[in-house]
This record gives sequence, structure tokens and C-alpha cells, in this order.
Amino acid sequence: MSRRAHPVKPWIVYGLGILLLVTGTVSFARRVSALEPVTGLDWKQSSGGAVVLSVEPGSPGWGAGVLPGDRLVRVDGRPIDNVVQATEFPWTVSPGGTAKLELLRAGKPVEVALKPGWRPLTPRVPVYAYLSLVGLAFLVSGAFIALRWPRARGGIIYAVLCASLFILLVYSPTGEADLLDWSVSWLDLMAGAMVPALLLHLAIALSRRAWRHGRLGLIVAYTTAGALAVATIWLVTFGGRYLFESPAAALELRDRVQLLFLVASVPLAVQLFTRSYARSSSALHRSQMRWMLWGLGAGLVPFIVFYAVPWLLGASIPSWVELSV
Repeated sequence: MSRRAHPVKPWIVYGLGILLLVTGTVSFARRVSALEPVTGLDWKQSSGGAVVLSVEPGSPGWGAGVLPGDRLVRVDGRPIDNVVQATEFPWTVSPGGTAKLELLRAGKPVEVALKPGWRPLTPRVPVYAYLSLVGLAFLVSGAFIALRWPRARGGIIYAVLCASLFILLVYSPTGEADLLDWSVSWLDLMAGAMVPALLLHLAIALSRRAWRHGRLGLIVAYTTAGALAVATIWLVTFGGRYLFESPAAALELRDRVQLLFLVASVPLAVQLFTRSYARSSSALHRSQMRWMLWGLGAGLVPFIVFYAVPWLLGASIPSWVELSV
């Protein structure tokens, strides 16, 4: 592999790497220390505004006397016009504080005092910490390739994939809805949509035309990623999920489609690398393919077999499956 002139300036690689590392560190610190409010209320949008879809038994909402079918009119005197505001109001209550909810129940006004509960936003900090270390390894690896062998076949694609994996594994919003949290959320959503397409792009680039329909495959992969990104932004950022009968089910469907995209991309990438390995006469290229196959096999196959596929099929996931990470 030749070390010719960089297709991108080294200072760009350093600058982006430092920016990702700093924001990732801040995101990690905020996430592990963050608390989230718990009300036990699930909302749906109606023509009149935000209506309680369900109330979890034993939750703060249950204890306050909120019932399914109640329409939220005001919180502490502030009008509530839609389900987005109804979902976000618990974040405005300080830990230990109480919110006064004005409801309409069968056309009659009802007032309740709701004291949200609080719990750690990240209950499994060791797992998140381990994922963050893996993400850091990806970032360093991608930066190394981008700086040392930027013109190697698939080098830039690999670097972008590594940066996306770092974002996917490390960046995690807290729900505080400030500028940094919105930025982290958007980047995390984009990375989740793009990683499968980038993996397929890398496989096609490194496989040396082991698939004659590679260009069509790239078009399909990036079109799928773009559609998934747009749908995700609409559902999560612009409140599209509240147009569904169950917002939680809408988000779960999004998660299933995104995971299905990843599950489909891995065996296809493995097939491309295997065919390229079998057809290549170059010892260096065969070594590359061998490393990619070992990496995918050891790094992603256990996750797909023990977690992704059972979850997609609706099976219960035992706690030991976290070891597949």
C-alpha cells in the first residue's frame, strides 16, 4: 500500500477526531450521571390534545389517580396543546418536586398532584463503559488508517465507518433537550442508519468486484439508510411517533427495521469477503479478507445470533445475553 498524498488534509482528520473524542467524553459523562423522570403515563394524540393511553400500575401516575382517557389541559398553569408537551413536562419538574395536572375526565375538570419518580438513565453503566471503550478503539483505528494509508482501497470508507461506530456506541442523549443533547441525538440517529450501509460499502470496496452488482447494491444500501434516517428523524425529533395509536410501538418498529438492516448487512458482507478471499491470489489481500472475516465473526455474529435475531422474532432475551456484547 502506497503512502501517497492525502486525499484529505491531516489537520481535518485530527480536528474531527479531537471533536468527536471531546464531545463523546462529555456525552458519556452526562449519560452515566443523568436521571430520568418516571410517571408511568403513556400518551396519544387526539383531536383535543394529549390523552392518557395507559397508566402503569404502581407508578407515580397511578398513585396520583390519573386514568386512561384523561386529557391533559395544563401543567402548573401552563397550557398543554399536544402530546410532545405532555411527554416532556416531567423533565421540567425538579427531583422531589410535584406538578399540578389539570385534566378533563369525561368532560369534567379534575386536578391531581403528580410527583415523578427518578431513576438512573443508564442502569447498566459497566456495559455502556465497555461499549464506549470499543467505540474508542474504532475511532483510533479509523484515524490511523485515514492518516497512514488514506489512499488504500476502502481506507476512507473504513475511517468513516469507524467514526460512525464510535458515535453509535458512545453518543447517547440524556433527554435534557439542550443544544449538545440535540446534537448528540441527531448524530446518534444518523450513525445508526448509516453503519449497515457503510459496512456493505466497505465489503464491496475491499472485495475487488466479487459482486458484479456492487453499484446497484450501494444504491440500495444508501437509499435504505437515507429512508431510515428520515423516518427516524420524523419519529423521534419531530414527534411523528405520537400520530400512532401507541408511540412506543412506533419506536419499537423503527428499532426493529434498523436492527434488521444491520442483521441483513452482516451476512452479505461476510459472503463478499469469503468470495473475495477464495478468488484472490494476493497474499496481502487474502490477509485483509481474513482479518475482516475474523472481525465480523467474533465481533458481530454472537450479537446477531444471541440478541438481534431472537429480539426480532419477539423472543424473550435473558440477562446473560449481555455477554454477546
